[in-house]
Amino acid sequence: MRSSEKKNKKQFDSISKKLEKLQAVHGACEERLASTETERDHYKERFETATKEREEAEAEWQACEDSLAAMRNLFTASTIGNMVFPRFETDANVRILDRRGVEKKNYLLALLEQKQPTLIYVQSEEMADLLLERVVPEKADVIGKCNERTSETEETEILEKLGNGELIAVVSDTTFSTLTSTHCIEHFVFCHLVPGLDKFFKQCEPAFAAEKHVYLHLIYNSEQDIEGLAQKYPDREALEKLYPELRQLAGANGNFITTGGLYSTLDMAKLGIETGLAIFEELQLLERNDEGIKLLPPAGKKLDSSEIYRRGEQLKSGAADFQAFQFEQSIEHIWEALLKELNVDNENILEASSVYEVRAFQDAIEDSNAQSEPSTEAVEDDSKSDAEVSEARSEPPTSVVEDDNTVDNEDAATKRRSSIAERYVRETTEEERNALAVQIAEMRINAAGSRPIAWKDIREQFGFKNDQFHKVIRLSKGYRDAVIARIKTLKAQDGGWEYNGKLGSLTGIDNIEDFLK
Repeated sequence: MRSSEKKNKKQFDSISKKLEKLQAVHGACEERLASTETERDHYKERFETATKEREEAEAEWQACEDSLAAMRNLFTASTIGNMVFPRFETDANVRILDRRGVEKKNYLLALLEQKQPTLIYVQSEEMADLLLERVVPEKADVIGKCNERTSETEETEILEKLGNGELIAVVSDTTFSTLTSTHCIEHFVFCHLVPGLDKFFKQCEPAFAAEKHVYLHLIYNSEQDIEGLAQKYPDREALEKLYPELRQLAGANGNFITTGGLYSTLDMAKLGIETGLAIFEELQLLERNDEGIKLLPPAGKKLDSSEIYRRGEQLKSGAADFQAFQFEQSIEHIWEALLKELNVDNENILEASSVYEVRAFQDAIEDSNAQSEPSTEAVEDDSKSDAEVSEARSEPPTSVVEDDNTVDNEDAATKRRSSIAERYVRETTEEERNALAVQIAEMRINAAGSRPIAWKDIREQFGFKNDQFHKVIRLSKGYRDAVIARIKTLKAQDGGWEYNGKLGSLTGIDNIEDFLK
């Protein structure tokens, strides 16, 4: 019995010790769990703090971005002053900056410091080299170069580098052929007069297809650029002098000329020599390769048969025209010409600009002339003498002189003060105006969703005065209802209807989206 008790006691003690150990382990686990939970809460708190700090940092970054954009706009505005069109208070994606005749080096350096994608147009390859070597050499490593030999693939690569920041600008003497509505260029800089208005318009065209704000910088100098054109395209007399000099250089070397010392030997600008060689090559008087120039027996071709020569003469003879347009015309006039030539619909911008103010002023003059016309009786009665007509024009009606307080006289005074828009409303019915509004809505909002008919063209087609169209028809409830009905009808068709641009610009109605809900 005692043996059994001892054995049980021994087992009990063993179990007690194991229980104590388990209790100790359990206590340690509880401590670790508590510590882990504390650590978890700590990390959670740190995570929440870090998340909040990140959100604050993102908000601060966005504020900095907004501030930077505002500072850039402020810099641009302070740099150019009032020489911008459309004005900054007008909503416009494209603006012209008038800095014609400015000191180019400082202007370009200040512009390039903004590190916004820039396309700099120059007159020739030689001018491109001069710009990189002398004007902005400190920026040459981040400025690309494009010329007539640049392929579309190379153009695309250059644009990609502009987009990702590898380049901040590209200088070119030729129009880019690969610019699309998604291009990244924010500044188009015209360093020299563009030889030919068609080329000038073509170089400006991509700016109006961009999806962001774009500036056209005019920084060319009239006299210098015309001289550069004369240097690039030598006249007949200079070419007749150049060819014998080439024959003399080649005579002692088997009709072959090395290009090494050619430019320093001849008394002509390098650009003119290059053009002269191209003309002679076109006339089959020589051929060129990497080693040099080989003169050929004359093929009997006349100088006028050279396309390059004719092009140069055409440009020089037309220099006065594009000089007068690009250098002497106001930027408002250049803006209107661009809109017309490129078929750009920017009527909303024009309404808020000084161009619209000029049109309104012209209407005011016409209105004033209409108010000062002679009375109907004096004009329509052909039996009256000139003296009687003159007297009728100069003398006011007796009733007006005798009683300024009559209702009839007040109505007459009101009619004399009424505007073109007011007279139009008085002379037409609401039904007539609403019927016209429906036609205008259908013309403006076409089913294809392509480029709409310009407001100006619609106005002229109906024979409206400016105020009749913009202040009466387009502001009327009838026009708004017609637009809403037109869009809803198009959307209900098979395939629906979408417009990629701004509906407000298309329809001329602010907050049109709210009316379509």
